Amino acid sequence: MLNYYGNMSYKTIAQEMGISVKTVEKHMSKALQVLRRELKEEHYLGILLVAVSICTG
Repeated sequence: MLNYYGNMSYKTIAQEMGISVKTVEKHMSKALQVLRRELKEEHYLGILLVAVSICTG
């Protein structure tokens, strides 16, 4: 959130939180993986709902 909404660099985030830049990078990577997975699942759920509504409509 600090990176996207606060426009803070990884270096600034690391300094503010008292952690290394590598740790910030790892957290960002994990967060992006979760977001991608969730969005993919949501996309497939949307397709499934459309298909079900067509079949039952």
